[in-house]
Amino acid sequence: MSIPVVGRSPIIDQWRGGGDGYRAEPFWTVVPSRRRRDVLKVAVLAFLAVLGVVLLAVQLMPARFAATSVLSIMPRPQSATTADTVELLGQKYVVLATSAMIMQTAGDAIPAAPEELVRATTVTLQPGTGNLEITVIGSGRQQAVDAANAVADAVVRRSRYDVLVQAESASPAEVSRTVAKPARLLLRSAGGIAAVLSGLLVWTVLRGRPAGAATVVETGRSRGRRGGRVRRAVVVGSGLSMVEEVR
Repeated sequence: MSIPVVGRSPIIDQWRGGGDGYRAEPFWTVVPSRRRRDVLKVAVLAFLAVLGVVLLAVQLMPARFAATSVLSIMPRPQSATTADTVELLGQKYVVLATSAMIMQTAGDAIPAAPEELVRATTVTLQPGTGNLEITVIGSGRQQAVDAANAVADAVVRRSRYDVLVQAESASPAEVSRTVAKPARLLLRSAGGIAAVLSGLLVWTVLRGRPAGAATVVETGRSRGRRGGRVRRAVVVGSGLSMVEEVR
């Protein structure tokens, strides 16, 4: 037989009718189990704690912006350079774009320290196209744009001494095309998912533990010609474990 911990009990209903000269005086006291509510509170607190930490960490991250300038590496008209050779030479320009000479030239034009500029610059060669992407990350949009274009201009000027290929600006960096780093919206979304999972994990772990102390439900006093008696039910969790009568 199973009765709920909180609410009406089947034991009460046995005494509702009175009968046999008894006058039913159904009084009962339920000491409800707070385990389920406590588990829910802990799970909610875990969710809020994780969410708060993630949102605070994302908010405190310094704002950075990435600007990209694209150069096109092409064979010179008078040379018989093949596409494979252009792609091979393009790898040389990947290294050249972050060399000390290019960083010094670009740093003088902005101005910026060459050491800081080289740490903020990433150069990649798009396979099969000969396009060189120069990306610079800065603390401001305009600063990142100026740095990316300065590095690209320095590479173009240096390519004038190359007898096989030449570099031309295909797409200069622009403020409207800068990308914010880190992606705060993505990080906030990931933090929300992590907070939900944390709350569910806490809920699952605590719900899986054995129930705590028993809840005592005292019900069913009736009085009449034959005196009175009391039924006491001891409930552990939601299952009725013992019923006794005390006259």
